[in-house]
Amino acid sequence: IVPKVTGVKVASYTSTSITFSWIRNKVVNGYEIYNSKNKRVARVNKNSILKAAVSKLKAGSTDTYRVRAYVNQGQYYYSDFVSIKAGTSTKAPSITSLTSGKSKQVTIKWKKIKGASKYQVYRSTSQKGKYKRIATTGKTSYTDKKATGGKTYYYKIRTSRKVGSKTYYSKYSSVKSIAAKR
Repeated sequence: IVPKVTGVKVASYTSTSITFSWIRNKVVNGYEIYNSKNKRVARVNKNSILKAAVSKLKAGSTDTYRVRAYVNQGQYYYSDFVSIKAGTSTKAPSITSLTSGKSKQVTIKWKKIKGASKYQVYRSTSQKGKYKRIATTGKTSYTDKKATGGKTYYYKIRTSRKVGSKTYYSKYSSVKSIAAKR
């Protein structure tokens, strides 16, 4: 008996948890997930459950996890491990200031977030309207030079970080608004 686990991927994530998923294998009894310290962090005892979450993680953390399947026939038989590098998103950033010192310009500032590699800036002309990404930057401020004087704009930001081939996004900051100087 050689159990096998295939299709292991990150199904979802938050700033404190990662949910892994895999393809069902009818011959196995369950699945186990280990972290890089070789500690079992999740176990599924049914072959019909195709995902498991690893929780109580640090925001913006990265680790290499290993997933294996097992068959129990009075004795345990384990598959080879499938390794996957995965991470959590960072905490959501917050806009610390929004100023319009010069005509038709708005400067957005925020604090550096541990683990973030980039910040995405979004803008809308109404609070509940459609937000459009206007910048991706590694800095902790951005000046919107395409603002129309006298018009009110709504801004929000989020972080992004790449782990392996996957990009992880934080939740959005609270929305802040300002009227651009004429």
